Amino acid sequence: MPAPRMTPAPLHPQLQTGALKHNLIAIPLIALALVAMVWMAFPPSYKTDLSQIGNGKAAIVVTFDKENVASMDLMEGFNQIRSNYEEHIEFYVADIDSPQGQHFTARHRVPSAAAVYFSADGEKLHSIYGPQERAELINAIHQSFGL
Repeated sequence: MPAPRMTPAPLHPQLQTGALKHNLIAIPLIALALVAMVWMAFPPSYKTDLSQIGNGKAAIVVTFDKENVASMDLMEGFNQIRSNYEEHIEFYVADIDSPQGQHFTARHRVPSAAAVYFSADGEKLHSIYGPQERAELINAIHQSFGL
């Protein structure tokens, strides 16, 4: 005689509703976290219109590649000191994923993870490459702009 077939008991309706409520909360939280991560990957409040370089204010252009750790580290270094110099220097970003950023890196022969210093009239003064210590970034600003 065959063994009796056992079927699982149906889930209790309260358990199903609780799982649904849990998923309805978890999914938006995960989506929000992903949006925050993408938002943080882009540098905050850097100017992107590189045609403004040379319009009367010194400038630093940081080449940025969101997939390059060295580029992100260099950007973070400037984020730490930028507020001390915004009165005298405009900070720009050249995103290498954009046509304008690609044109900039080709024209100035710099890779991602570089910073190019320009005088108020747009003359290229200095470039640095790769992540730098905070003191090195400050020193480069002082030497380039006489601050």
